[in-house]
Amino acid sequence: MAIFLALAFLYACPVFQNISYWGHMDWDQFTFWHAVPREVIVRYKQFPLWNPYANGGNVLLAHPQSAFLSPFFIFVLLGGPILGLKLEIFAHLLVGLAGMYRLSLSMGLNRRCAYLSACVYMLSSIFPLHLGEGQVEWLALSFVPWVFMFYLESITPGKDPASGTPFLQKPSISNFQVTAVKPLARAIMTFTLILVSGVYVINLFLVFLLTYAVLKSFQLREKGPLLTLGVMCIGAGLLGAVKLIPMLEFVRQVPRLIDQRSGVDLATLGMMLFSREQVSLDTRLWETVLLGDGTYQYGWHEYGAYIGFLPFFLFVLGAFKQCKTLWPLIGTAVICLLLALGDASPVNLWGILHKFPVYESLTVPSRFMFCVLFPVAILSGFGLSYIENGSRKSGRTLSLLILVFVTFDLGLVNAGLLKNVFCIPPQKVVRQPVFRQRYATINFYKEKALSRSSQYPIFLSNSGILNAYECAAVKRGDVRTESDPRYQGEAYFKNGDGTVLDIHFSPNTVAVSVDVSREDTLVLNQNYYSGWRVKAQGKRLPLAVYKGLNAVRLGPGHQRVVFYYLPASFILGLCLSSGFVVALIVLVFVHGKKPPLC
Repeated sequence: MAIFLALAFLYACPVFQNISYWGHMDWDQFTFWHAVPREVIVRYKQFPLWNPYANGGNVLLAHPQSAFLSPFFIFVLLGGPILGLKLEIFAHLLVGLAGMYRLSLSMGLNRRCAYLSACVYMLSSIFPLHLGEGQVEWLALSFVPWVFMFYLESITPGKDPASGTPFLQKPSISNFQVTAVKPLARAIMTFTLILVSGVYVINLFLVFLLTYAVLKSFQLREKGPLLTLGVMCIGAGLLGAVKLIPMLEFVRQVPRLIDQRSGVDLATLGMMLFSREQVSLDTRLWETVLLGDGTYQYGWHEYGAYIGFLPFFLFVLGAFKQCKTLWPLIGTAVICLLLALGDASPVNLWGILHKFPVYESLTVPSRFMFCVLFPVAILSGFGLSYIENGSRKSGRTLSLLILVFVTFDLGLVNAGLLKNVFCIPPQKVVRQPVFRQRYATINFYKEKALSRSSQYPIFLSNSGILNAYECAAVKRGDVRTESDPRYQGEAYFKNGDGTVLDIHFSPNTVAVSVDVSREDTLVLNQNYYSGWRVKAQGKRLPLAVYKGLNAVRLGPGHQRVVFYYLPASFILGLCLSSGFVVALIVLVFVHGKKPPLC
C-alpha cells in the first residue's frame, strides 16, 4: 500500500498544483453534475432527485452522468466539487492499482509481476486522457479488476486469493457450493459501484464479461460461468435499482439514437499504444471532426492507450506461454480489439453491437480499448514471470529492472497529460439570494475555447440556464428566462386571475402561496417530467401540463400549493435495493457457514 500510495500521489500530483483551479472542457459539465447533488444534500437536506439548474429542469438521480451514489462522493461532500473530484482521482488510482495487484496475485503471479500488471493497467494513458478531457465517469476503471477477481473466485469457490493458487488452472463449478456466495456478493457489490459511477464503463465492461463468460463456458464445457454472470448482473441490477430503474425510465423517454460510424486503422492503433508523444497528440487532435467519408475523428483523448513496446512484448510472450490455460482471456481481448477498431475492423462487430438496445446510443468504438488493455496488463505479468523463471541466477534482478523501467516510462509519458487540465482560475460569481431562470445561453469564461459551457458558475450564481451542454435530447417546455419579455416569474397564473404571494424554492419541492380570484391554472416555470406531483392545502391534486411545464388547476381562495418531484421509479428502485441488501446480508452472514448445497 505504501508503494501504491506513492505511485498514485506522484501520478496525480499535477492535479493538485493549483488546488483551487477549475478544469477545462467537460470538467465544467461534470463538476456541475457533482456540485448540484452536494447542494441538494447539504443546503436543502433533500435526496437529489431533480436538477432545476439546467435546460429548464432535468432529472438528477436518473441522469446517466450523475454519480453521487458512489461511496467516493464523500470527497465531494466534505471538500466541495473542485477539491473533492481531485481527491477522487487520487483515490481511484490507488484502488485500481491495489485491485489489479490483488487480481494478479490471485491468478498465480508473484509480487513483482503483479506490480507490473497493476502499473500497465492503471498508469496507461487511457485513465489520464479521459480525465484530462473531464470525463469523470472513467474513474470507474478502478473497480474493473476487483469485479473480475471476485467473478473468477465465484466460479471456482473455495480458493484463497492470497494463497497464490491459480484458480484459472483447475476450474470446477459442477458442484456449486455456498462458499461461493461471499465472492459472488463481493462481485455484485463492486459491479454495482461501476453501475452507479460510470455508464460508459459499465456498458463496455459488460460486453467484456459476457464474451469472457461464453468462452470460459466453452473451456469448461458447462454453463457455470454464464449462469454466475447472469446472477451477478441480476444482483447488481437489484442492488443498484434505486439508480438503474429511474435511469432506464429516463433513457426510454429521452432516447439518444445515433448513426455512429467511426473506426481506428492500424497506423492509428500503433500510435495509440506506442507513441510517446501522447501530450502533443492530445493537444493537436483536440476537437471531434466529421470526415468526408461520414466517419468521425475524435479528440486524442478517445484514442490514446500508451503502454510502450516492452509491456506489449511481455503481453505477447505471456499470451503465447499461457494460451492453453488463458485462451478465453486472450480471445476476449481479440474480440474487444475488433470492437475498438469500429468500422475499420475486418469484422465490423461494432456495427452489429450498435443495433442492440442501449448500445445504439453509444459513441466512439475506440473506448473499447480499455477492455483490451485490461487483459494485456494481466498477460504482461505472465510474460515477465516467464522471463524471471527462465533465468535462475539473474531472473529476479532482471524482472525488477523491467518493472522499474516500465513504471518510470509510463509515468514519464502519461502523468504529464494531467498537468494543464486544471487551468481556469476560480471565477468570481455572486450568488443571488433567490433562484430564477436567468440565462438562455452564456459563457462565463474569458477564453471561450476552455469550455463548452458555463453550467458550474451559473449554478454558483443560484441561476438556471436553458441551453446547457447536454448529451441527451431533453425535451424543454416553454420555460422563460428573466430577460424574456414574457417572463412572469417562477410561478404564474395562465390567465392572470390569481396572485403569487410567496415562493419557497428547493430543488425537489417548490411551495407557492397564492390568492386566486377565480378559477385559473397555476404554472411552474420548470419542465414537466413524469414524477412531478402537486398538492394544495395538504390534498393531492391532478397535475396538469401547460406548454411542457408543470401546472395545476385551482379554484378561488387563498391556498398553499406544493409542487414536488417524487417519481414512482425511484420508490420502486429504493424498495428493490433495500430488500436486496437485507436479503444479501441474511444470505452471507446467516447461511454462509452451512454445509455445501447438493
